[in-house]
Amino acid sequence: GFVAKIPCELQGVDQDISVVLNLCQSIHVDAPSETPDHTGQMRVRLPLSCGPLREEKDGAGNQCVAFDVVFHPEVITRCQKETGFKETVASFAFQNIQRKFKVQPSGKFKFPRLRYMGIRPAKQRIRKRPASRKVEEIGGTKSPLPSSGDKLPPTMFQAKIPKVKAEPPPMTKQEAKLLEDFRKHVPGLKREEMRNALLMYQKTQEEEKKKAEMEKKILEEKKKIPLFSAPKYSIFCFTQSGAKLSLINFLGRVYVRAASENQDVPKRPVSLVVYVHLQQVPEGKDDIEISMSKDRLWVSEKADPGEENAPRIHSKCRLNLALPFPIDSSAADVKIARSKRRISIRVPVVQVKEDVSWRKKLKFRNPYVFKFVS
Repeated sequence: GFVAKIPCELQGVDQDISVVLNLCQSIHVDAPSETPDHTGQMRVRLPLSCGPLREEKDGAGNQCVAFDVVFHPEVITRCQKETGFKETVASFAFQNIQRKFKVQPSGKFKFPRLRYMGIRPAKQRIRKRPASRKVEEIGGTKSPLPSSGDKLPPTMFQAKIPKVKAEPPPMTKQEAKLLEDFRKHVPGLKREEMRNALLMYQKTQEEEKKKAEMEKKILEEKKKIPLFSAPKYSIFCFTQSGAKLSLINFLGRVYVRAASENQDVPKRPVSLVVYVHLQQVPEGKDDIEISMSKDRLWVSEKADPGEENAPRIHSKCRLNLALPFPIDSSAADVKIARSKRRISIRVPVVQVKEDVSWRKKLKFRNPYVFKFVS
């Protein structure tokens, strides 16, 4: 549990000596209880077991006296949570030692950061609880204990309780009329057979009703899906060296190189590839409408007139995309990959000759200053 230390005066000893209490726990000690006294106030009873005196040395190497005082685990647990209760338990344990050894405290309790001072607690004899008395018949003789070969009588849980068959409830007028109608088609039909058939019919009707409600709910959810939605797409650029880069990587490389090196770097790729990802597999090129202008791309799936009110699982794609570079729409190449559910559109980029004469007028002096030369 924890350790409590207090300086004390012993008879015949000039100097004060420290008394160390090792407060331990064991389930064999009775739990604390509250009992009312003659005035009606509640008094707490803390059962404990105190071990013999032994000599120990503290952390400073001084001689001290140690006792093992054992409480119930509930007491130690509460002491570790409440500081005030810890001091109360320590003083209560010290009073027990004070009566036996007649020591007088000369200071206050200190609680070192130890769980136990010493190697391990010594064994103690704890008084056993009194056993409950057995009730015997007056004038009767003790029956011998059964041997291992004897068969014991069945206990209450082992004995088989006979099942009492419950009587069926009285027949109602509606059941009697139904039974009479059923016996016209099935002569000799019993009441139990009719009831089982009716229960099965009711169960089937309930299942079919639940199934219809579920289908109706799914239809309503499908109708909420819009007819057209913007699909996912990605844009890649082909450079003059034949490298394939994403649009972000291409723009980053071009402008970073143009800013860091004095080189004539082309700021436009050779061609663009736009990948449009569809939600369902297209049957062919006729089901997809693709149109292009100088700087814009339209992709849309065809929809029949009756599809607007019909339930659907997926939306059809409709994309209106602004392109980063001007393109030549007459030389476009369209491919449909049905296995990947993807449309790839490759178009060449219109190249413009850049005027880089302004770079010759710049003279580099330091990383932060450019000066125009007349």
